Amino acid sequence: MTGLFETKYDALRSPLAQRARPQRLADFFGLERLLKKNPALRLALDGTRSFQIVFYGPPGVGKTSLARLIGRQRDDDIVEFSATTASVKDIKELHQKSKNISTHHVTTTLCFVDEVHRFSKTQQDALLAPLEEGVFSFIGATTENPYVSLTPALLSRVRCIELTPLSDDELRGLLNRAANFERVEMSESFVDEVIKLCGGDARAALGALEEAASLRREQDSLSLTEIVRLEGSDMNADVVVLGGGQSKSSHYELTSALIKSMRASDLDSAFYYLARLLLNKEDPRFIARRLAIFASEDIGVINNQALAVANATYSLIEKVGMPEGRYILAHCVMYLSSSVKSTQVKDMLGDALERASKTRTDAVPKHLRGTITDIEDRYHRI
Repeated sequence: MTGLFETKYDALRSPLAQRARPQRLADFFGLERLLKKNPALRLALDGTRSFQIVFYGPPGVGKTSLARLIGRQRDDDIVEFSATTASVKDIKELHQKSKNISTHHVTTTLCFVDEVHRFSKTQQDALLAPLEEGVFSFIGATTENPYVSLTPALLSRVRCIELTPLSDDELRGLLNRAANFERVEMSESFVDEVIKLCGGDARAALGALEEAASLRREQDSLSLTEIVRLEGSDMNADVVVLGGGQSKSSHYELTSALIKSMRASDLDSAFYYLARLLLNKEDPRFIARRLAIFASEDIGVINNQALAVANATYSLIEKVGMPEGRYILAHCVMYLSSSVKSTQVKDMLGDALERASKTRTDAVPKHLRGTITDIEDRYHRI
């Protein structure tokens, strides 16, 4: 049996990110910005009808917190699944249970699936019928781009809403509120350091605050219940753990940024995004393949040497390996960025494909067929 003092101890010992979770919608930083941009979200909050939403965005922007607050606002029966453990059977059982509840009770059900991008196609297909029928409301959360990670059938039944990193002012407000839970006083310099390092990641900011407070308490021999003062010097960049990492979405976004920077002959930006890909441990062969495609698609015959350079880059990457291979990639990026550009190959092939798609059953003119037999000639005339 858990006693009063054990409960208090556990509350103090639980992570700050958990203790500082907003308990009401008014405490959710960035809500007004979201509502203004996504009217469908307001309907989910204010209405009584079922809804289907997928929240996507980087870690630490409040996807799970907002989902729970919506369920609490609507007084729904919240059923949470993790995509890593939920099965098709679980979804089917919830479907049937929700049908029974909606028939005999006023209470509605909200199904929340965290990491929904990890659902297989079969699991996603299991959601189609209940979402089509509207027997329960649905919120999925993902750090990936849903337009890449979810099936077209599921995407057609949900509204995708992007949650972006918190602004500096929002992060400042979050830290000031969390300071009460952690029993700390923060100087402006400390708050500024956290904001600068955490890039809008609320979980990382709260973790940095908790770590700094813990270290300061240890140094000053203070208990958990005593107030501690934090200065800018207490902020250690090494303790900041950002949740972004290398997701599929950042993989595509960084690659796109690299290509667009080279296309614009912006060498500084191209090198920056190449560095981001390298820091994220991207496969250098993938980068080399993208450079080869760029050499043909964006430079083409106006500089045939570009394709030869890209081909040599791929070959050398396999022979040299990393980390030295990064210089070879940088060499290629510099060459391609500086080269004159032409999309003639891409444009002419696109036109040819469009014409071919409309005339794909037309016979090849006789003078272009080459040597054919009489049987083949009669076949073409038919």
